[in-house]
Amino acid sequence: MFEKLAVVAAVTALLTLTACSDNAVDVADGTTSESAVSEPNLSSKSEKSAIIIPPYEIVEDDVKRNVKRTVEVVISERMDEESLIALAEKIYALSNAKVERTFILYRLANGSDGTAWATTHYEPDLKVRIVGATASDYERIKNTNVSEGEVLGSWMASRGMDSKITAYKKDDQVYIRELYNIGPLYKEDPVYESTELEEGIKLQSENDKDHNEYYIINKKGDLEFWSDNGNYYTAQKI
Repeated sequence: MFEKLAVVAAVTALLTLTACSDNAVDVADGTTSESAVSEPNLSSKSEKSAIIIPPYEIVEDDVKRNVKRTVEVVISERMDEESLIALAEKIYALSNAKVERTFILYRLANGSDGTAWATTHYEPDLKVRIVGATASDYERIKNTNVSEGEVLGSWMASRGMDSKITAYKKDDQVYIRELYNIGPLYKEDPVYESTELEEGIKLQSENDKDHNEYYIINKKGDLEFWSDNGNYYTAQKI
């Protein structure tokens, strides 16, 4: 689990630095969906009316002289790129400040560990980076069957990058497969030792034992992430 979390941690760290530095984030290829946009494609009234922007809240809007503007936004749900661009344009237009660059970060209100789901940065042209899954990709991942045996549980995790975690049993062995938008995390699913506890079913791989990290499928069926610091994240069952 330690190695797996490094993928998400790397993306999260890069996005966090974007909000507090004057340099744009360079995210590794294959971890994000990125496009450079001069203006959103809103050429007709029918196209404009078709774009739906979910409820959102601006929790920070800070201007640093004429250098940069940093905006943090909490969104109620994932959206597709077209809606994200429309929201970015709307937020960008809220300020009359003349700055060189504007950094906008988006976090999900529910089901996330608080890391950025996406960014729309004006540098000065608009660059869109979706680190998590878009609304359509999220549903596709969620509905993809990745089990090769008896399913013990499936969960959606949003820790920077969105993923579907499935625990399954095959030939008396318990495996976990984690599916991202870019594919499975491992070529071969790691084996997990299963232990019955009062709190639920503990799942731990050999590699996780070195760092005392493990999962617990609790009584509600949710998947808890545990370490020496306690339960630090819980993925909701599908």
